[in-house]
Amino acid sequence: MKDVYLKLESNTQESEEGLLKLINNPKIPTYLKEDIVAHSTTKVDSFSKLDEPSELMNFLLDTSNIQANWAIVIDVFEKNEATFPEPLNQFLNYEENCDQLSRETLIGKTDGYKEFRIAFLLNDKIEDTLYQNYLNAFPYTYKDLNFESLSKRKVQSLVEQQKIAFTPTNYNKLKSKFPDLHLHLSLNNMTDFFENYAAIANVILEEDLIGFLENQKLSDSNKIKLLERYDIDNHIIEPVSLTLIGNLLLKHPVLKLSTENLKSVLLKSNLSQVQRIELYLRQPTLFDNEFISNFLNILGGEFPKLNKKGPMPSFENRPVLISFFQYLKKIGKISKVKSNGEGIMVTTFRN
Repeated sequence: MKDVYLKLESNTQESEEGLLKLINNPKIPTYLKEDIVAHSTTKVDSFSKLDEPSELMNFLLDTSNIQANWAIVIDVFEKNEATFPEPLNQFLNYEENCDQLSRETLIGKTDGYKEFRIAFLLNDKIEDTLYQNYLNAFPYTYKDLNFESLSKRKVQSLVEQQKIAFTPTNYNKLKSKFPDLHLHLSLNNMTDFFENYAAIANVILEEDLIGFLENQKLSDSNKIKLLERYDIDNHIIEPVSLTLIGNLLLKHPVLKLSTENLKSVLLKSNLSQVQRIELYLRQPTLFDNEFISNFLNILGGEFPKLNKKGPMPSFENRPVLISFFQYLKKIGKISKVKSNGEGIMVTTFRN
């Protein structure tokens, strides 16, 4: 029988009924039944059609000769004490089976379905790319999924497809083990992020602030909301973050920043001279003479000469600079300001 059946190419597409007659035949040994199954492209649609399901269950899974549906997967899972045996993982890692199963939403409400869904989401034996597709079948978001043992690629898929809810615990777990994914979780759930801000404020670092401010998907209104909260308890020092904040201030005058952090923007950011001066002029009375002297030195170019007596530096003729020099004259920092079509000449006080 073996020699005849296995040599006929047409038998690779045996009907299910014909295949079942062969593999249910008690006179055919198991090893030959396995050869028959391996030679066939026919899929059995249920283990219940086997007279002895345990005889060929694992082999049918290994060779993917069983129909792909969640009822079969859950049945095998439950028969193996709520675990995923290797043959089942092999079955799940066939791309064809993934394509089929990912179209079937797992919406069952029973405890068995709930247990299976969580166990599946925590199964790190599934290939990462297929796992991402399988998530289409899972309709729920989880607050307390213990995802720490999963690969980063799987956790990233969980975050991107919003299967993990925003909670302080999930935020901290992602931050500690999966760098940057805590930012993705937050960006996908900004309402929940702000509602829980007090619980995570002490672990939000300046590098996190930079990540938020650099993200193109985060609206300016949320950036302002975050920055005004962060500004209350933190001294911001990094040039990158200070430059991002400076640009946000230039674009949105409504943004209110503490005096100390505003000083840092003026002194330590990578904004241009003109941009810094524009920000300075919005609230010039905040700054004392010592700060003004330091500010002029930091601006560089001809500006440091304004701290000395005698020089008469010249500058490009721009309205913002005229306003700046007029203010410096008003507070007694310089003596005279003259402008013409070619530029601005500033006279400092003589000795």
